[in-house]
Amino acid sequence: MNDTILVGCGGGMSETISSLEAQIVDVDDERSQLVAQKKQNESELSDIATEIRTNRCLPRDRWNRLLRNQNLLKRANSQLDAKLGELTTKRKKLHSLIDGVKRDNGFKAGAREEREKTIRQHLLALREKYASFSADGTRVASMRRMAAEFAIEIDSILSGGQS
Repeated sequence: MNDTILVGCGGGMSETISSLEAQIVDVDDERSQLVAQKKQNESELSDIATEIRTNRCLPRDRWNRLLRNQNLLKRANSQLDAKLGELTTKRKKLHSLIDGVKRDNGFKAGAREEREKTIRQHLLALREKYASFSADGTRVASMRRMAAEFAIEIDSILSGGQS
């Protein structure tokens, strides 16, 4: 297994992301081969266990050979589990690198624009609320004045000015 994670040096963000995604595909291919090998080992272990269970009186050499094969297969599966764990860690690192590249290059700009739009809508609603409060003749004059000033300050924020 190659532990190197390659990130594009030149070119654009899409080339870097493509390179990282290609590495993820390679990791997934290697992982699927290891999983297939592990399944094959588990099938052989099952066959050995069945033979041991069903044949109570095995010749000593056959018994020893079955136990030796069983131990070898268990050890091989332990090694495969370790390699699979390493591949899972590498895959997670590659995904976090992709997320970092996307974040650093403004892929989340759409989310930021959406948030700004929501904030703007809330400010507009507040401005309308305080403008109508300031126009309400049944309210105390000082409260109406304060609401009018607040609506003006919100308007200033919305227009991008400083108050």
